[in-house]
Amino acid sequence: MRNWRRAAALLLALCMTLLLAACGEDPNDEEKLSVVMTGAVRTMDPAQAVTPAERTVVKHVFENLMRPSAEARSYTEETALDGTVTYTFQLRTDAKWSDGSAVTAGDFVYAWRRLVDPETNSPNADALAMVAGYDKAVLGDTEALQVSAPDDHTLVVVLSGSYPSFIESTCTSAVTMPVQEKAVTGHDNWSVSSLWFVGNGAYERTGDWSDSTRLTLHTRAAYYDVKRLGPDRIDIQLKDRQAADASAGKVDIVIGAGGEDAQQGGDPTVGILLLNQMATSMSRSELRRALSLVIDRNAVAGAMGQDYTAAEGLVPYGILTASGEEFRVVNGTRIDNDPDKYEERCQGALALLRQAGYGDESCARCVARLACRFREGKEFPHEVGLFLSYPPEDVKGFINHRAGGFKCAGLWKVYGDEERAKELFRQYKRCTDRCCALWRAGSGLAQLAV
Repeated sequence: MRNWRRAAALLLALCMTLLLAACGEDPNDEEKLSVVMTGAVRTMDPAQAVTPAERTVVKHVFENLMRPSAEARSYTEETALDGTVTYTFQLRTDAKWSDGSAVTAGDFVYAWRRLVDPETNSPNADALAMVAGYDKAVLGDTEALQVSAPDDHTLVVVLSGSYPSFIESTCTSAVTMPVQEKAVTGHDNWSVSSLWFVGNGAYERTGDWSDSTRLTLHTRAAYYDVKRLGPDRIDIQLKDRQAADASAGKVDIVIGAGGEDAQQGGDPTVGILLLNQMATSMSRSELRRALSLVIDRNAVAGAMGQDYTAAEGLVPYGILTASGEEFRVVNGTRIDNDPDKYEERCQGALALLRQAGYGDESCARCVARLACRFREGKEFPHEVGLFLSYPPEDVKGFINHRAGGFKCAGLWKVYGDEERAKELFRQYKRCTDRCCALWRAGSGLAQLAV
């Protein structure tokens, strides 16, 4: 494999510098990188990118405000008396779209407001939930989103509070990439069309755009930093997990496979459902343990897609120890997801509920029914919000209106008492900020859970 470190760093975006902050190789020395990914690439629209494969491609054909590294800091941060935080970014002047036009701050304003616009129907809209005005924007007033462009090379973003993840995550995310308004409007298939697609990334798609199993990316000659790029060409094959596993050792990188391959080419993560322990019902450890026992994690993972597996601990499979051993194998599982033992776990949950003073005719039956609803898998049982102490009128409104027509949105979508909900959101945010501060100060999970 030629120049592995450079190629891997590019593909996995492991280097935080401003896209738009002014920062060799022999240009005639062509390099190729062969990649196998699980999943599908149905779109290159950042607002609609969902699968890991789609987001990986998006990160190559578009470029965000930041890349993951620490090379430059071309922004300022200011906290106001009301708690809002304003970020001002100075964009570089030599960034170009693939049609030759300049990348401007207005492109970010358009893209971010488009992302939260309910007409876009983006599954990624909540990526901007920390931006001030988001609650109104997701209801249709997109200009309420506090992101603006005083000039072509200055972007101003106002957050509703302090969010340390904004720079590291939001500004580097695949879903918050800029898009060009004139390329998007009037062309429904712009993101998968060789005629209408316009990107600002280091690479551009070439070859057959109709082939859904293969993608070819080439370096974009007009990219401002083209001399520092990795491989000149990236050949991507899209396969199911079994076929991806079989490709190990035959290509340079496999993303989405199990075991060691995931460590080399993927980005293993764990999704976590947090329970509201401030609520009276959730303050009992027995009830929380019972809920944990009856959740069918295999069914949840299956509903998420083929790239997901049921978690067996906070550390996922694919993470190696310092000695090169599989962490999860060495340390064993913390959660039993054996489907044959599911009924046994449900009985254990009922026993815990009885210990906590709940009778079979009340909470226990509710939990058991919720478990059955998860297992049926026809649709997500949104009544789970009741178990998380969401206001009943908000849960009912969400179900009846199919997630639309809400008054405001925060930790959940509000259909009832808006002012009460906003106060709860503020309380929970203060609690979150406090926990984050303690975490940064060195407190461990065990201390924070007390």
